[in-house]
Amino acid sequence: MHILKLIRRSILKNKIKKRKKLKRELHNKYGIYFMTSDNCEVLYSINNQFPSEFNYLLTYILSTQNLINGSITIDECYFRKISKNYNILRNLIKEELSKKILHEELVFNISRETTVSNMNNLQNILYSIFKFQNEFNERK
Repeated sequence: MHILKLIRRSILKNKIKKRKKLKRELHNKYGIYFMTSDNCEVLYSINNQFPSEFNYLLTYILSTQNLINGSITIDECYFRKISKNYNILRNLIKEELSKKILHEELVFNISRETTVSNMNNLQNILYSIFKFQNEFNERK
């Protein structure tokens, strides 16, 4: 019985190592980078953008519809949820971009070009997360 536990533990450790290696490979492939802070990995950038700077836009987009329960930020713990709801999020962004005056223009009094650029950057970040999560799910 003790030998079986050791074998199971060994198999589980190998699976965890393989998953971590796959995640690292896919993070690099999709431009998702982390930094270590206090022995903890923190999401740093996606496609040379700082995802935390786009959380306010994601929150606004989600607040326009009550389709996704709970708060979501652009963080690795929400990658599955973002990926699962990517088409909804993409459509909400397109809907916002089709407006004559965007919400961010009104609230922050910034140019339309900057606002559109921010929305496109958010969409690119979400797309990278979507592609990463789908490939990870297929290969794990």
